[in-house]
Amino acid sequence: MKRRILVLFLTIYCFTCLIAMSEYGVIFIALNPSARTYGMGIDVGSADFWHNDAFISYDNPALSSLHQGIYYTINKVHWLDDVPGVDDMYFYNGYVNLAWKGFGLSFPMYNSSKGFGSYFDYGKQERTDENGFILSQFNANEQALRYNLSVNSSIIKNLPENFLFGAGITYIDIRSNLAPDGIGLSEPYRITTAKANCLNLGLFAKFNFRDAIMPKSRFETGIGYNAINFSNKTIKYKNELQKDKIYSDESVGFSARFSIPQNGASSELFYTSPDGSGDLVSLQIAINQRNVLNTTPIQSWGTEIGLFNILFCRLGYYDDPDGRITGHTKGYGLKYTLNKYNVQINYAKFPGGELQDSQDDWDFTLGYKF
Repeated sequence: MKRRILVLFLTIYCFTCLIAMSEYGVIFIALNPSARTYGMGIDVGSADFWHNDAFISYDNPALSSLHQGIYYTINKVHWLDDVPGVDDMYFYNGYVNLAWKGFGLSFPMYNSSKGFGSYFDYGKQERTDENGFILSQFNANEQALRYNLSVNSSIIKNLPENFLFGAGITYIDIRSNLAPDGIGLSEPYRITTAKANCLNLGLFAKFNFRDAIMPKSRFETGIGYNAINFSNKTIKYKNELQKDKIYSDESVGFSARFSIPQNGASSELFYTSPDGSGDLVSLQIAINQRNVLNTTPIQSWGTEIGLFNILFCRLGYYDDPDGRITGHTKGYGLKYTLNKYNVQINYAKFPGGELQDSQDDWDFTLGYKF
């Protein structure tokens, strides 16, 4: 559907949950495409240690080193699909995560439709004159290529086996194509193609306790920290005089997980598999706070129950009072493992803000464990 470019800004505002929208550019880099974290409360990924997919470094760059193997994850989100007139916007993502002996690497891969990495398609826009007559049409979109590197303390010998910590950094190469050069609604709103980059920083600390609650059980807990654009980079469009700040925030999260092994699962497998291999049942809780400049902190919390490391059910709650997006989230996941190969699919439904009641997300992962 065709609409004016002002709708584009309204859309970004509603789904990045920012009252201080005018202070930032390329706000789409705040969106985590993971259906797993959306199902558990949206912003709970900074301390989510236990799921092996390629989106794990979005909310914390340090986590990409945790799951030894190679994983390819894609997703597609149809934004505002229930809103007439603005129902042709999509968010595509495709990444690979590679982890080996304490080191992690994540890089862009083919997404489900629009090239590589992250691609937000805002659909057809209209150029109009001062009387509202349509002069031309164009497609607006923004793209990001994320390159992540991380390391954890397993590379250090003689450390306690029940304690792990790590750090990571993500470089984001940004292309913002909101309108072709030289067109806009009026001179103050002339928006054109722009290029920029920024860095995200992540840290984590994790503890593992064997037989802590009952024999052969495992209790794990940890904290995570994530800073988006911690170097405070800016972006400048060709036809604008000022520079816009690239979106930035800080998140701190806590997570805990209790699990019981299946009958016959070896203690070695159970205690050394961070992805839950060998679990009969697992219960995870997660809490997160996101702090954005000049806004009330955004709170998220949620839980996940896993059965046989195959079926996962998720519930959560998200509270952004300034963005007026508050409500329950839910999601489901299926995971099939054959020897060292696994396939995962996740689905989530979460609050849609003022424009629609709810929004859907899904992702799909292929993995091979080294």
